[in-house]
Amino acid sequence: MKEQTIRQSARTALQEYLEKVPFLRFEAIENLKANNGINFLATLRIQDRTILLLAEVKSNGQPRLARQAVYELKYWLTNQPDSYGVFIAPYISPHAGIICEDAGIGYLDFAGNCLLFFDTVYIRQTGAQFVTDTECKFGNSVVKSHAVMTMKGDAAYRTEADTSYDPPLVNNVARAKTVVEAKYVGACRDGLVPGDIVTGGGQKINIRQMQQERAAKGK
Repeated sequence: MKEQTIRQSARTALQEYLEKVPFLRFEAIENLKANNGINFLATLRIQDRTILLLAEVKSNGQPRLARQAVYELKYWLTNQPDSYGVFIAPYISPHAGIICEDAGIGYLDFAGNCLLFFDTVYIRQTGAQFVTDTECKFGNSVVKSHAVMTMKGDAAYRTEADTSYDPPLVNNVARAKTVVEAKYVGACRDGLVPGDIVTGGGQKINIRQMQQERAAKGK
């Protein structure tokens, strides 16, 4: 893969992972000069907190390059409060992943391996299984959610989520478990576009549009 292609793929992969996390919003992504060791800087928003994510991209994820990326990221993170570092490569070996994790640095590759842990966000994916742990405020309640998504090929997935509310919500709802089964059954029928959801009452909602509107309000 060409270097420019790898960087673009890295940027897209990171955004796709983080967009799966509730209550987290991308505000901006800025490309940086490669000679400072950091390839791009993402500004994230978690409720009332802003977090800067520094990403270093390399064409190879072998342990030697992982150690180099960790060293360079740690250097920049010491001078930047409320920030987090991520190492990205086409493939990151288990050994290289351990090097990053032990140093408090996240990682992801294009083969389905990912570990991101900062603030109240925890994401881990190994192959077909994707795990997230999140915590946020909803009114006066602290909401904690643990979800496991298992991919079934490239056309279906199953998500199991366990969510707690402290103190309980209205009607004394303290805990909720959700199971979602989804699969590709064909092209969108007439009148529907990717991202559309039709509720039991016939109302049509587009998730992609909602995410775009939410991001626009935050600017």
